[in-house]
Amino acid sequence: MTGLEILESVKFVTVKGKHLALLDAENWEILIAWLEDLEDAQIARSALAQLKSALLFLIRSNK
Repeated sequence: MTGLEILESVKFVTVKGKHLALLDAENWEILIAWLEDLEDAQIARSALAQLKSALLFLIRSNK
């Protein structure tokens, strides 16, 4: 199940005047794992960009 599918499975209810979102506990855990994977991918992309910049700097400074 994708993160979008999980978000689409959210049910909304009103209790004592408050609008609440209900999500199955299993889907909640899947959503958290999906968000953690997304965060990890962003961290990896940032690290790769830094490594590329450092490599280009080293290449240019050795010319």
